[in-house]
Amino acid sequence: RVEVFSLANNFLFLQAVLLCGRKFIDEGHSSSDEIKARCDQLQENWDELKNLAEQRFVCIQLHA
Repeated sequence: RVEVFSLANNFLFLQAVLLCGRKFIDEGHSSSDEIKARCDQLQENWDELKNLAEQRFVCIQLHA
């Protein structure tokens, strides 16, 4: 259960980071393209981590 709590905390942090990134982009920051690319990569990495965590959970349930 600690892992679920940790992922939830990281999700909240991730959302805050992405929100800040979007704000910079919306305000026309001079590095908007780089910020968008990094936000996109961060979201992709998070989605992959979440999928792996779900797969691990299923494996643990099957072998419990």
